[in-house]
Amino acid sequence: MDKKMILVVDDDATTIRILEECLGEFGYSCRTANDGFKALELIEEEIFSAAICDIRMPGMDGLTVMTEARKIAPDLPFIVITGFAEEYVYDQVIEAGASDFIQKPLKIGELKIKLERVLDERVLLNKNTALLEKANSLNDRLTSLLNMAREFSEELEFENLFPLIINKVTEAMGAERTSLYLIDWDKGEIWTKVAEQFKEIRLPIGQGISGRVAETGDVINVADAWNLPYFDRSFDQESKFRTRSVLCLPISNRQGERIAVIQVMNKIGGLRFGKDDLQVLKSLSGFIAIALENSFLIEELEASFEGAIKTLAATVDAKHPLTAGHSQRVTEYALAIAREMNLDEDELKEIHYAGLLHDIGKIGIKDAVLLKNGPFTLKNGRP
Repeated sequence: MDKKMILVVDDDATTIRILEECLGEFGYSCRTANDGFKALELIEEEIFSAAICDIRMPGMDGLTVMTEARKIAPDLPFIVITGFAEEYVYDQVIEAGASDFIQKPLKIGELKIKLERVLDERVLLNKNTALLEKANSLNDRLTSLLNMAREFSEELEFENLFPLIINKVTEAMGAERTSLYLIDWDKGEIWTKVAEQFKEIRLPIGQGISGRVAETGDVINVADAWNLPYFDRSFDQESKFRTRSVLCLPISNRQGERIAVIQVMNKIGGLRFGKDDLQVLKSLSGFIAIALENSFLIEELEASFEGAIKTLAATVDAKHPLTAGHSQRVTEYALAIAREMNLDEDELKEIHYAGLLHDIGKIGIKDAVLLKNGPFTLKNGRP
């Protein structure tokens, strides 16, 4: 470990020599300045662990040096020394920003104890500052994760959910690109409806990075995918994209069954994805799993509902042979008109169901009336 560098500022050559010898015995390195201006030049050029500075100096006193030094190195601790104790009291010096105060003539034991305490305090302050920054960063990430979880849970349309997941994960992970593959165990494939810059991709389970993760359930985290013998470079060559760092992990449902694979590529500003990135992606994978399951459930319910509606429409059409397929044709015409009117998806869905069921009332009409061949019987002048 490098020795701590201490700056000594004093206009008295004897004091400087004594401090140099003491600091050397304590195991510290030392730079010296015989006035405040030279001291400020050194602070601009080098990093010091602490400064020991006299108060009474020509040109610029020690308190002014300390004030100006803080503009350059805000966290540099100062130990102020003086032979004029009657003019500078302890409280005055500490209130001016000094970490400690020593009266001349210097006592080696006092100097060592106070210097070690000041340096320890600075180390502790730096650690606390780093921990606080990390805590703030984690808090920001947690807030972002919770917001993404809410967005994923609110989006039930599969067509919209897929790109939403990819865009949000790419942003949260600080990656250049993200791919989300669904696993089709029946066909032995993984496939993606949206992979940025690509059309639909289908791969056998076990092929490539995502295929291996789907097959084994293992996490793959590499600095350069091209070093993997099973990585397929053809996608890079086709898109003129160079895949380097990759983090890929499985997504499982509530039953623990693997249903998808999420893959992020090329960590921005870093050689590879780290442990924190892995934890974030694991957290996101849980949210994604829930969102995908909800989306699949909605699709199944909609498919079931669609089947029931079509069965009803077919039942209505079957009541009258001449109108076979009539409900479907009306639905197609109505949807064509609605699309020309630029109606939104919710309105198109309502028109779709309304078209299929517009003749549902026929079910309640007797066949004798609905299928009557000839004029209706009049009663009181009305059919």
